[in-house]
Amino acid sequence: MRKLLTIIGAIALIIFIRVIFIQADDISEDKGKTNESLIEKLVNYKWVNYSDGYYTTRSAKKLKPEETVERYKTFTFKEEKNIFIMDSVKQRFTGKWKIKNKKIYLYFDIKKVVHLSKNTDPNSMSNAYSTLSENLKLKNRVATVEGDIMKSSDGFTYEKYDPSYAGLVNFFEFSGFANAKMGHFIMMLVGIFFIFLAIKYDYEPLLLIPIGTGILMGNIPMFQAIDFNLKLGIYEPGSVMNYLYQGVVQGWYPPLIFLGIGAMTDFSSLISNPRLMLLGAAAQIGIFATFLGSLLLGFAPQEAGAIGIIGSYCHSRLFLYGTCSSNSAAYNKTSYN
Repeated sequence: MRKLLTIIGAIALIIFIRVIFIQADDISEDKGKTNESLIEKLVNYKWVNYSDGYYTTRSAKKLKPEETVERYKTFTFKEEKNIFIMDSVKQRFTGKWKIKNKKIYLYFDIKKVVHLSKNTDPNSMSNAYSTLSENLKLKNRVATVEGDIMKSSDGFTYEKYDPSYAGLVNFFEFSGFANAKMGHFIMMLVGIFFIFLAIKYDYEPLLLIPIGTGILMGNIPMFQAIDFNLKLGIYEPGSVMNYLYQGVVQGWYPPLIFLGIGAMTDFSSLISNPRLMLLGAAAQIGIFATFLGSLLLGFAPQEAGAIGIIGSYCHSRLFLYGTCSSNSAAYNKTSYN
């Protein structure tokens, strides 16, 4: 009888142990299936966050800390070697990821970040940025996925995007439509209105067409971010617009403008009556006298020069046509013949 009870107890113990192992295998199998489905979801999609709090320029961060813009931040997970990529304001950070207990652990690599600042060296002939390198290590994070939402321990929430749609979103962020503000559109309308007046009604076309064109070029909305140079904007070294702007910074344009005005001027009245040179000389003497008088009144040299130059346009018209107006008969006759 005792042997029978021992055999029954042994069989019961074996059955109990077997059930425990089967349940453990089922649990591990379920956990493996859960991890596989989570991995598949992570690597087949991009995870995108769109939130406020990004500064466009370093000066905006100092002068207007309350004015920030919305930007995209994207996570891309790769199954190969468990690598992830985080694109944040066009800075790319990489690292390793792993899954444990339905949580995603993110370990960031050290990244070399180059800080860009305006070159303020007065003796430098280059307008390139001054650079400062720094090794940056972001804090490790833990994320959880609930449906189509990934929540990170840094407080940000990421939505599941199809890779093709995420690419379109990234392209849109670079476009002017995503970075345009009401001020851009208002100033563009002003520039178009100036060009319209110059072409349609011939209102000072030599002035309004360049002014209107400059307004349009200066108000093209561009993507801006700290420590990122897209080489598109006027103030971004390396862009075509910046090369054109050097004519303003280096002073190339004023002599070219006056050279063009001189080439367009009709000197037939001066050639027929050389004594009019005295009027021209008097006009130049007036400019320099105004410049020196402004200096004596306490104006800075640049301000005094501007005050003296203002009179040159009217003086030249008075010298050639007898009036400062561009609607005089003499001006119209020489302009269209």
